[in-house]
Amino acid sequence: MDDPDCIYTIFDNKCKAAGITGTWVTPDTLSVTAFRPVLSNTRDQVSKYVSKDSTNIYHLKFPFIFSEPILTDFVGETCAIFRTLRTIKSSEQKVDYVKISQSYRSTIRTYLEKLQDSIASASDEALIERHKNLITQLYYTECIWHLCEILFVDRVVSGMIVLKLMEWIRFHIPQSERLATELLINGREADSHEDYWTVVRDLILQGQVEVARALLKLHSSSESLTFQITEQILKAMPVFN
Repeated sequence: MDDPDCIYTIFDNKCKAAGITGTWVTPDTLSVTAFRPVLSNTRDQVSKYVSKDSTNIYHLKFPFIFSEPILTDFVGETCAIFRTLRTIKSSEQKVDYVKISQSYRSTIRTYLEKLQDSIASASDEALIERHKNLITQLYYTECIWHLCEILFVDRVVSGMIVLKLMEWIRFHIPQSERLATELLINGREADSHEDYWTVVRDLILQGQVEVARALLKLHSSSESLTFQITEQILKAMPVFN
């Protein structure tokens, strides 16, 4: 059962006539067989399905992500961090929740790299697709976790949270900064790039005003009045550092 969105049908006449019941035999395997439900008004007599043909048992196996060796190790390491936290909480030691949270995130990023290495060396298309999906899930988990750590776990003075949020943006959304570096290297041809204005806008929103100004100076119309006014406005913007 590789596709969770599909509906699977058991072609069994006895199951169709009597009904079915199921029991989990392992965390990812469901055993299904024919079964006539017994209700409060059911007559106490031998079922009419007794001795009619054989009764088949069907084992339905569902994909279980933690059967992946890499994720098994991942769960082991994160459980070790959780046990450490429980041990500290049960003692009189002061819990450094920020450090614990960072340990969790560090473990996630370590296994993100392992999944990426696995994809690079794999030839099985199904495995590659599974690992790509896992990378996406773990990446967003770490990204949201980091944001929650800043907002709820790491108690800092109100002014400092802006700096931490800016660091979060640069860490998790580095595309604009990388492309800005390429455009600055290209020099005067930078404004011909299709993403030039998108990068300038993103840099300003991220608080990287100096880099945005450097890109604007590379524009072919940088000497115009409009650009000079923009330069003065950007120079007057507050910079958090």
